[in-house]
Amino acid sequence: MKNANKVISLFLSVTGLSRIRKSSMKSGRRIMSLALLSMVALAPAIPSHAQRRTATYPTPTYVPPAPQYRPAPQTQSRPAPQPQPRPAQPQYNPPAQSAPQHRTESTQQRPPQTAPSTQESTREQVHQQQDQARQKELQKQQQKQLKDQTRQKKDQEKQQQQQKKEQEKQQEKQKKDQSRQQKEQQKEIEKQQKEQARQQKESQKQEKSKKGASSAHSASGKNSVPQSLTPSAAKGPTSSSMSGKVLTSSQSQATIQRLNSARSNMSGINHRPLPSGDVTLHSNGGMTVKAEGGRQYGVRYNGTIASYGDRGRAISFDKSGKISSIHTANLDIYRGTQGQRTIISRRADGSKVVSTGRHSGYVERNVVVNNKTYIQRTTVVNQHVYTNTFVANSHGSVVLAGFVPPAFFAPRFYGWAYYPWAAPISFGWGWFGAPWYAGPNPYFVASPMYPSAAFWLTDYMIGDTLATGYELDNDAATMDHDGGAAYTADADMPADDNSEASSGQQATIHANVTTPITPEIKSQIAEEVKGEIVNDNVEASNPSQSSFDVLPSVLSNPNHVFVVSTDLDLTTTDQQLCALQAGDMLQLLSPAASDASFVQLRVASSRRMDCPAGILVTVSLPDLQDMQNNFQARVEAGLGMLRNDQGRGGLPAAPPDTVADSPRPAVEGLAPVSAAESSAVLDQLRQEADQTESQAVSSAF
Repeated sequence: MKNANKVISLFLSVTGLSRIRKSSMKSGRRIMSLALLSMVALAPAIPSHAQRRTATYPTPTYVPPAPQYRPAPQTQSRPAPQPQPRPAQPQYNPPAQSAPQHRTESTQQRPPQTAPSTQESTREQVHQQQDQARQKELQKQQQKQLKDQTRQKKDQEKQQQQQKKEQEKQQEKQKKDQSRQQKEQQKEIEKQQKEQARQQKESQKQEKSKKGASSAHSASGKNSVPQSLTPSAAKGPTSSSMSGKVLTSSQSQATIQRLNSARSNMSGINHRPLPSGDVTLHSNGGMTVKAEGGRQYGVRYNGTIASYGDRGRAISFDKSGKISSIHTANLDIYRGTQGQRTIISRRADGSKVVSTGRHSGYVERNVVVNNKTYIQRTTVVNQHVYTNTFVANSHGSVVLAGFVPPAFFAPRFYGWAYYPWAAPISFGWGWFGAPWYAGPNPYFVASPMYPSAAFWLTDYMIGDTLATGYELDNDAATMDHDGGAAYTADADMPADDNSEASSGQQATIHANVTTPITPEIKSQIAEEVKGEIVNDNVEASNPSQSSFDVLPSVLSNPNHVFVVSTDLDLTTTDQQLCALQAGDMLQLLSPAASDASFVQLRVASSRRMDCPAGILVTVSLPDLQDMQNNFQARVEAGLGMLRNDQGRGGLPAAPPDTVADSPRPAVEGLAPVSAAESSAVLDQLRQEADQTESQAVSSAF
């Protein structure tokens, strides 16, 4: 009984029923019976004290399952998503080593409640569910990315359509402006024609009214010559009596006498007397004098000489009496507004020799290689001699010479030159201090950094063009000593006050300030350089399909920038004269017509005294072809320099496989041209031009 009470007390203390025990003692045997029955039922589960000290329970171990990540299937339209990091595995806390106080001895032999295999199966299911959830999340992310890409694509298409519409609007506006300008010009021409017709009618009326005058009065010649042709009418013509009238012998003689009297007060060639001959009056106030031996003189309204011609020559003079051009059967001589002289000689063997200065020019000859005719041009600029090759291409009635690259490099090299470099570079050109580069308001400034070869080649091309143009202009500054004794003597004379342009002569305009080359223009040229690299790559990969006719595609590209290569005298759309020099920029506003011989462009940038920036000028196809050839030639020279000097002087190093192959000539079998021979031919041409100019002046007067 004592042992039973101890057991009951222990049970009650373990189960927390001590309070129930007190109440049960008061209640009697009913509660005691209930306690005994409970003790009997729980006895097998309560171990003895000795058992509790020695009993041990196995601790289950947590083994995380292998990763079950399966990336979603990749598609061609979008890249496969990157694997997301797996969530951290939950921490597993095993039960304590000490057994609870209420277990009995019989539990030592009982197996664990949950078998290990069942636990592992449960964990595997949990992990699979987690993997499935992650896969669903990845699929949602992929769908979201796909929607974002679709939305971005639609936005890009919308922007492109908007840009295309804006370009179309701009082109339409430009066409309307051009059409309006043409209409205004046509109206102005019609107005002038009407005015001329009215003046002719008035002149005819005046002539009819003079028919009744006496013969003595007519013989005197006092009223037979329009007042505008007399020395007192130097201020301008009187157009009421200028209708292309041929004067009689007596009238012509009296007119020439008065002209020579007025010319005696002039200087240079205009000081020399005109010979006797038949005089024809023109509506612009000038006249033509036909003298003996087929000689013919063109005279302005103020008496200055405008032109001279005979059976073998045609000579024109500027308002100060200097020779502006000479044309013979085999020789052409031109003098620009700044005094530069260009001499062109066409020889019997089909070759052409062109002198552009005292120490510059080129010799051009035809060469046949593999049944194909090429034009080989050897250029001399001071002590520098180089040879370029061209191919003749027909554009309607105009034959143009397209540039042929001297050699092709490996296609891998063009890829390296096309794509951006690993890091931008800075490059020292050595131009600082050069006369053409210095100045408080510089026209051209090299970029501080170059992200790719295209921008580096852009500055190389512009700088080389400006430097060469400066050398040519300096060479032209000494041309007065090249022009022969007669021309030099007249050039030393001061211009006469009465030698102003006539009312019919075109006005000359020039810029008062320099308009520098902007970064936007350089970026546009860099894109054109990239296009040249692409063309070279295609031709290097397919030599049999090489095409050297680039100008048509260039003229169909709006906003294309042409870099002027030589000095040019141009006419604006409103019939004014202006000049451009090497390095000035012209921009194409709209595609040119396929059969056009002249193209309208806008002056994008220029220097002081050149054509003002913003005006529209008309340029011939041969001049545009020369600009395109100069652009291609200097880009090719820059690519050669880039390949030879890569890895040195600040240039990045190209991958070895891009420069391993030797350059391949674009045309096999072209023989080199002697530099000494070309220089000698140019010297001979200048001497011939000196003699022609001297004889032209002496034979005219």
